[in-house]
Amino acid sequence: TGQPVAIRDVALIIARLSGITAQLDFQPPRAGEIRHSHGAPDKARVGLDFAAKVSLPEGLQHVLSWLRSAGA
Repeated sequence: TGQPVAIRDVALIIARLSGITAQLDFQPPRAGEIRHSHGAPDKARVGLDFAAKVSLPEGLQHVLSWLRSAGA
């Protein structure tokens, strides 16, 4: 979607969708770690005619469902 999202938020969404309580352990940043990064989907939209059609939580729910059905 091109919208930035924190890894913390992704973890919380996955935990909620999985019915568990996330226990996040925050550590100091490592040397050279990138603080902020997010994709820009413009090239995919133009070059591949691709655009996200579902929200992040919906997409993660699809992935979790697939993993469960695959026995992962």
